Amino acid sequence: MIVKSLSFKGESGSEELLTVYGIYWIKGGVYFLVSPKKYDGLTSYSQGDVEVVDSHLSAQMLFIKSSGGTEMILHESLSDGLLDDVLEYDPTAYKKFVEKLGCEP
Repeated sequence: MIVKSLSFKGESGSEELLTVYGIYWIKGGVYFLVSPKKYDGLTSYSQGDVEVVDSHLSAQMLFIKSSGGTEMILHESLSDGLLDDVLEYDPTAYKKFVEKLGCEP
């Protein structure tokens, strides 16, 4: 899935296209986990901050229900407990995430 950031302009001054590595729902809101260029980690954008450009979900996306009851769709490279550490900007976790992806996000 690809989204276009409406709130952040890339280096060229245009909206940045971002690959989605997760989607989750909290209190009626939809959030997309993305990795903006030159950002060593993942961040969330709410549905109102992005425009979906390509809604196709890859076969590498998994539906998961967290222990807290949150439903999410995550890229398989984040499903082994790596998500929390990547979101906390742990460089070792991010390196593992990149290795599992096989390329920089």
